[in-house]
Amino acid sequence: MARRRAAAADPLRRALAGLLIAALVLLLVEGAARLLLPPPGGAKAAVAGLMAPDPRLGWRLRPGSWASPGRDGPVTVEIGEDGLRACPAAAGPLILTLGDSSVFGHGLVEADTLHAQLGAALAARGQPARVCTAAVPGYSALQTLAALEGGLWDRRPAALVLAQLWSDNNHDHFEDAALLAALGQPEGQLSLLLSRSRAALGLRRLLGRPDHRTVGWQLPGLTEGLRRVPLPAYAAALRALLDGARARGIGVVVLTLANRETVGAPEAPGPWDPYVQVQAATATAAGLPRIDASAALRALNLPLDALFLDQMHPTGRANAAVAAALAPALAAGAPVPAAFDPVAPPPDPWERGPVEPRSLQVRAVEGAP
Repeated sequence: MARRRAAAADPLRRALAGLLIAALVLLLVEGAARLLLPPPGGAKAAVAGLMAPDPRLGWRLRPGSWASPGRDGPVTVEIGEDGLRACPAAAGPLILTLGDSSVFGHGLVEADTLHAQLGAALAARGQPARVCTAAVPGYSALQTLAALEGGLWDRRPAALVLAQLWSDNNHDHFEDAALLAALGQPEGQLSLLLSRSRAALGLRRLLGRPDHRTVGWQLPGLTEGLRRVPLPAYAAALRALLDGARARGIGVVVLTLANRETVGAPEAPGPWDPYVQVQAATATAAGLPRIDASAALRALNLPLDALFLDQMHPTGRANAAVAAALAPALAAGAPVPAAFDPVAPPPDPWERGPVEPRSLQVRAVEGAP
């Protein structure tokens, strides 16, 4: 009997020993990779610290104090325990700004961000409000909608500034709907875990597998590939978001973001044009005011370098002008969206299809600035 038990235990012991050896080998490989392979540098390293993997949204902001690259050197970004950029307590109703890194305040100290400037503009009008941002670098409308449904609605804002645009129209080799669906699968969970591994990063580079790109459609070659959120999905996400606001009695003002081209060469076609059309048509159908940031910035008649840190991220001076344009609409009482029929998106001449067939790779930091 004892011999039979010992014989039965041998395969289990061998399996456990094999697992232990495999774990030790992986630890050694990861340790060697961290010693030999350089970490991501510059902005990518800062973003990697600021971001954390999220099994539902892809990534989220990590609570704490983080150094973020700015034009004149690193700036400190404070992320609260709620996973949002911290904003000071203030009297008045809560207003949330929604969008990606341009709304979050990439590269800016708190005082220069859009939400801080908007709070100051409303206070100057004698209508103080607590203006905070729920924007996350790289977030599309699908991710913002998922974040709202995952708990942001519970903050009960009085009004929203809806500025979803750049991440949605960005070209890449994946679509957000596929990314979010993959997160719920074992392969996606494993890929998300491996995205934090220096050894896995080195292997991806060795195999020529690209990371998901930053929001940089103005760089060479980035007007090819899949839209992160195709136009029909973008229109549907905006409608779902506005339906959620209407059901909760929340007012909305729509903001169309600006970049160097929309300010400096407004007549030139760009891959964002059909998305601006859908956003504008949605605002009209829902009876909402829409503020055009490009018009507000052109009125300043300033050099583009005074308005943008790079191709698309606004400076504090630009945010002050946009906040001044937004303030009257919010001070008058942002209207609750009306019910409306689905907006029919125009043809998308900039949709190019996949760059090349690739399996979806879930990363810890997607579409970050």
